[in-house]
Amino acid sequence: DMLNDVRKRGPVEANRLHSLLSVLFKPALAKRWVEAHPLQWIDKPAKEDSRDRILEDCEIAAIWSVLDELRSNPRDLTKLALYTGQRIGELQSMRWADVDLDAGVWTQPTNKTNVVHLVPLSTQAIEILKEREQVSKWVFPSKHNTTRGAKTSGHTTSLKEARKRIKRLSTTDDWTHHDLRRTSRTMMATIGIDDELAERIINHSVGSKMQQTYNRHRYTEEKRGALQRLANHIDRIVGREVPKGKVVKLRSAG
Repeated sequence: DMLNDVRKRGPVEANRLHSLLSVLFKPALAKRWVEAHPLQWIDKPAKEDSRDRILEDCEIAAIWSVLDELRSNPRDLTKLALYTGQRIGELQSMRWADVDLDAGVWTQPTNKTNVVHLVPLSTQAIEILKEREQVSKWVFPSKHNTTRGAKTSGHTTSLKEARKRIKRLSTTDDWTHHDLRRTSRTMMATIGIDDELAERIINHSVGSKMQQTYNRHRYTEEKRGALQRLANHIDRIVGREVPKGKVVKLRSAG
């Protein structure tokens, strides 16, 4: 009954609650606190259709053109979602302690995969982060995400209202911030970034468990080069000047 009530408000939310409860009751069953798992014969309450929405270049340009009309959190999160290809929830919970602007690396100590993930930062991403004030341990602090009296997490957790405004101002529709991640991944393929490297960048598992166990190379510099190429590609789409690389004059061998 509870799952069905939640399903009326949001099918995806109901499915996530089903998954949470499935995990929650496992130790209770193992310790014999309950005789049967309550969800053993209950399927997920809603069907989820996988999305394949990616934004076209003209839509990216339209969205980018209105971001400066937003507050700094949704503005910068939207840009970083495209520049980095990372999950929006992990961007929202970014901590200054995990960001090394001098080395140009963001370390994700916890994430969906439960594996430490290193995200090299492009010059564009570093520029965005350097502009932000370090007034909290969170890069994107917020005092407004309190639901039904619960304590706020301390960082921003929702971009729903900001996304509505972006859509209205940019005359784009039918996209979420997760679709920006899919769009970034697709752009990586478009500009010729190796698929395996691109999957590592967005923190998807690559290779067999045996390969993951024995290959501990983090591909940091390879990812750095790829993410810089991605950021430059996005800048060309939105009409920003692409940062110039350092030119090194080579002597002839003669």
